[in-house]
Amino acid sequence: MKTDGNIHRQDLSISEDTTLQGLVMGTVRVAAGVLLILRGSVAKDLILREGTRLELYGQVGGDIVNRGGLIVHNSGTVGGSIVG
Repeated sequence: MKTDGNIHRQDLSISEDTTLQGLVMGTVRVAAGVLLILRGSVAKDLILREGTRLELYGQVGGDIVNRGGLIVHNSGTVGGSIVG
């Protein structure tokens, strides 16, 4: 599992199991079958592909767009809606 505590000033694509502790100022797209543990912040949307698993402890400023993923834990905050 990769840990990312960086500040990303643009959109980010995640293609391997990751704990995201930093800040993404754009949209995050998570590849199919990947586990994302979000402890940091996403300013815009979070897009989950088929088979993605999400543990949300941090915050998403926009929507969570769920295209076949699974939210296995949600104690974080979502500024928009959970769609899908």
